[in-house]
Amino acid sequence: MGKSTGRKSSGGSGALVSIIVVVALVAIAGGAAWYFLLRSTPEKTVAKFLDAAQKGDTATVGTLMTEKSKSGADRVVAMFKQDQPKPCAIGKSVVSGATVMVTATTPVPAQAAAFLGGKTSLDVPFVCVKEKGKWCIDMEQTVQAIVKNMMSGAMGGAGAPGMGGAAK
Repeated sequence: MGKSTGRKSSGGSGALVSIIVVVALVAIAGGAAWYFLLRSTPEKTVAKFLDAAQKGDTATVGTLMTEKSKSGADRVVAMFKQDQPKPCAIGKSVVSGATVMVTATTPVPAQAAAFLGGKTSLDVPFVCVKEKGKWCIDMEQTVQAIVKNMMSGAMGGAGAPGMGGAAK
């Protein structure tokens, strides 16, 4: 009557393979989403920082700064409140050891344009360091980079004549 062929049913192993493939695809999609959307990058940190500062969000500004810089979050927000919010474009990033300098191009207030030789925008460097697994802005290093760039005229002619930079 019923002869056994010695072959096992492959229905169970096909389902197992399907489950493994689905789990692998979900893991890959989750990893890609984290990598491209959620992980901290210096560029995202600077963009969030500028957006929060322009909105007057001192708490968010503070979370994007290093521990030693956090006490200055209110001063950063106050500085941005002096002008109407303006769009800033995030530009190039330069890696130097454990720091990344991200350049943001920001519009110049009309009253400052004359001092800057008619410039309507400046390239402002922000120095980011990794702290507790996320990128943060180090304000001390950022201010040093801004002063250095102003003195050398690297901010698009922002240096004052006679101070190492040339107004353009």
